[in-house]
Amino acid sequence: MKTKKKLVVLIICACAALMVCGIGIFASLFTAKSNEENAVEYRLKVGKGEGSKAIAADLKANNIIKSKYAFYIYARLRKPSVKAGVYTVSSSLNPSQIFDVLESGKQESIVVSVPEGLTMRRIGALLEENEVCSQEEFLEACKDADLLRSFGFDPEKIVNFEGFLFPDTYYFSPSMGGEDVVKIMVDNFYSRTSEIKNFSSLSVDKMYYTLRLASIVEREYRLEEEAPLIASVFANRLRRTIGLYSCATVEYIITEIEGRPHPEVITYNDLKIDSPYNTYLYAGLPPTPISNPGLVALDAATNTPRTKYYFFRLVDPAVGRHHFSTDFEEHTETGRLVK
Repeated sequence: MKTKKKLVVLIICACAALMVCGIGIFASLFTAKSNEENAVEYRLKVGKGEGSKAIAADLKANNIIKSKYAFYIYARLRKPSVKAGVYTVSSSLNPSQIFDVLESGKQESIVVSVPEGLTMRRIGALLEENEVCSQEEFLEACKDADLLRSFGFDPEKIVNFEGFLFPDTYYFSPSMGGEDVVKIMVDNFYSRTSEIKNFSSLSVDKMYYTLRLASIVEREYRLEEEAPLIASVFANRLRRTIGLYSCATVEYIITEIEGRPHPEVITYNDLKIDSPYNTYLYAGLPPTPISNPGLVALDAATNTPRTKYYFFRLVDPAVGRHHFSTDFEEHTETGRLVK
């Protein structure tokens, strides 16, 4: 009899424990971890195909939910359709409300500001730093022949999207691939350059010529009002098949082709690097743009004023002001030769 009584007591205790446990799990299914005053916010990144178990572990590790087990049980019951992306969730939300957010698709955008004059490699690094996509994936998309053809480019002539990646502030999604990012940036290029007089009417070949010139102007000017004058110097040299003598093209060889750190100064040995991008050795424009120019440089290269200037020299490093001259004697007589 005593054994039976003990067994009954044990069963009752076990049932009670299960009930308490069940109540606890039930409460965790429908209650938030904290109130709004003590709430903790967290940027939850949900990858493509990521399961509820991984999401629950992530939320628990960051003090958003009471129990990862209860959260997972609720997910099994609800069978949510979670969309990949980045979402801001709070510990003041219960599991049902958290899944409402994850199913809404109203994810947090990743804001990336791309300055004028960056190369596609540096843009890729910026995207990776902001966790939009990897640099490698972005660069692969920039060189994708099928994607180039989709924009009407011949991959034999235009080998990548360097120059077409318009500098701007973008609102990206972390679920995007490199191809999606490239499409957005190139579409934006065409949208924004429609503001430039005479640019949209250019043929593809003439547009690419203008883009290569603009990419050098972008890396040379600092004062907006000087961009057209710098473009005129280069245009005059191109007409007479004179080398452009642009240090920016040599910097491009060093950093983008040879993969070396950005030089503090350009040496005489650097000027001797045998490359079609070296405008000290080869007349004409480089084979591709050397940067992704903005509207100022693009307008200067498209609507270049007629001048008699063939030289420009930096005279005020603090503000980036240049002196423009028509002959070499004037160019050298007032200070150190820069161009």
